[in-house]
Amino acid sequence: MTASSDAFRLDGRVAVVTGASKNIGLETAREFSRAGALVVMVARNESLLRERAAEITAETARPVEYVAVDVGELDDFAALVRFVHERHPQVDVLVNTAHSSGNTRDLHALDIPEAAWETTFAVNVLAPYRLVQAFGRRMLAGRGGSVINVVSGSGLLPTAGGMPYGVTKSALWTMTKYLSAELAPAIRVNAVCPGLTMSDTGGPDASATAVEHAAAQTPMGRPGHPREVALANVYLASDAASFTTGALLVVNGGRAWG
Repeated sequence: MTASSDAFRLDGRVAVVTGASKNIGLETAREFSRAGALVVMVARNESLLRERAAEITAETARPVEYVAVDVGELDDFAALVRFVHERHPQVDVLVNTAHSSGNTRDLHALDIPEAAWETTFAVNVLAPYRLVQAFGRRMLAGRGGSVINVVSGSGLLPTAGGMPYGVTKSALWTMTKYLSAELAPAIRVNAVCPGLTMSDTGGPDASATAVEHAAAQTPMGRPGHPREVALANVYLASDAASFTTGALLVVNGGRAWG
């Protein structure tokens, strides 16, 4: 048995993080690199990805790879899988952080267009499944791995104007439970459910009133920082969580959901 600090290390592991150019995805990529992983950062904005990857490499002195794709688009998805498989025998850690809100905040539940459902399902449900399917086969044939799906409180408790987003995040949590049961023991599959997180690297476009309202419902009395969620992802990716699968790790400052 390794020392407790060593159990959180990710040395020699390949980690793919989607939605990695900002907020929770970015800080997850940063903390994984600090823990020794070779990180593949995935997001749509190539120039921002390049900039962020360079920042992390300068800080950690570790190589960071990146690929600019939209995981909700089939052609882009195929390009991502090809990029990773051409460079690495297998992925050890997959973090599904990329998401789509559907842009339905101001819409009545009966006025939500088909396009919003199609986009949110493509990014929030189908993309995570396709990535687990693509990378999971090599995990099963190789040294196993860890999958972390980032869900949302909107999937546990209705949020005004957020039905497609909440429904798809609820589906992602259910998918997590199915996959954890069917891929064990080689692949551990868990979910992280963050509360409101904000930083200068991204976060929800929330009004001051909305932030104040959320803080008032949170025992910690403030929004979280993306790093606080990223460190939970380090735990789930590492050997420290070797007996943890099918779990929902809530990192929301104690706010009651459900």
